[in-house]
Amino acid sequence: MSAGLSSILDLTDKSFGSQRSIFTAKQWDYVNAYFDKRLAIKNHVLDDEIPNTIRIVQNILNLSADYECAIEYVDKLKQKYSKIIKHILNIMDNYCHLLHHNEKKTIRENEYLRLIWSYILEQLFRPKGIIRVVTGESENAYSTEIKKEQYPEAKSLRGFKIDIRLVVEVEDGENDVAVGECAKNNDDNKAINDNGKLLRECKDNIDGLVYNLRNADDEVMSYMIQITGPSCVLSTIHLAL
Repeated sequence: MSAGLSSILDLTDKSFGSQRSIFTAKQWDYVNAYFDKRLAIKNHVLDDEIPNTIRIVQNILNLSADYECAIEYVDKLKQKYSKIIKHILNIMDNYCHLLHHNEKKTIRENEYLRLIWSYILEQLFRPKGIIRVVTGESENAYSTEIKKEQYPEAKSLRGFKIDIRLVVEVEDGENDVAVGECAKNNDDNKAINDNGKLLRECKDNIDGLVYNLRNADDEVMSYMIQITGPSCVLSTIHLAL
């Protein structure tokens, strides 16, 4: 509902209760095939050393279940993604309860963000880079302005509070290139609400990018990060030109 009212076609939701229900099977397959080709994104190929390291670590754990030994091995390699691999091994060793759904155990969504995902994002987007990671509930100023334009008579309006934002600073402002939300699991109603929230926020991101990059020839897109516990789905949203 939220996607349709915002003029968004969500091709990531394959369930029959989604927008898929307004298409015949043939139409749905055609639309997906068209945009898969039209909006294809080049996959990032990992260096050979990374899958080799993962295989060796897997063998160490299969033989001895010694996480400290595996972490020491990775530490000696000094590879580009060594810190992320060590972080994941630490989670498997010391926070394994986060990796298995257990209804009897109370785990807050903040624990997943704080203990698993925040560190990984900070390693992928280092402080000296052009993209800055913002975690904790924050707002996109452009999204707030759009809401004020839609509801001019309202006295106090704020944009959506977002768990994760990847921002690029442009002059005196911030441009969001990705937004993310975190829920405990994908059975939670919050995960469904998060999806609609992220779709609308990503659409505002694209509007903001189009405004700021109106003289650029590059195709504009935005990223959507949906975290459900230890799982993460990365989607993109584009202008259908």
